[in-house]
Amino acid sequence: MCAKLPIVATRVDGAPEAIDDGISGYLLKPRDVDGMSARILDLLDNPSLRSNMGLAGLQRVDPAFCDRDMVRRIQDGYSETLPVSSRVIAAA
Repeated sequence: MCAKLPIVATRVDGAPEAIDDGISGYLLKPRDVDGMSARILDLLDNPSLRSNMGLAGLQRVDPAFCDRDMVRRIQDGYSETLPVSSRVIAAA
């Protein structure tokens, strides 16, 4: 969504909360390979639909998750956690 691309996903985990079906992408039943293929082909054949859905997805997603700052925050989290994990393992 951060890349302004529509999402084709299944209705599992957090996908239904993140994707507006038919607006920012498509949500399908798990294991619906034929449906997923059809939706992907629809998007490939229709540049304006692809663009509109991609833009809708970008507008929906929190910009804080789309930038390099997000990567830095994840790295900082690991940096804070790894030293603690190393000490725990060494003490065992």
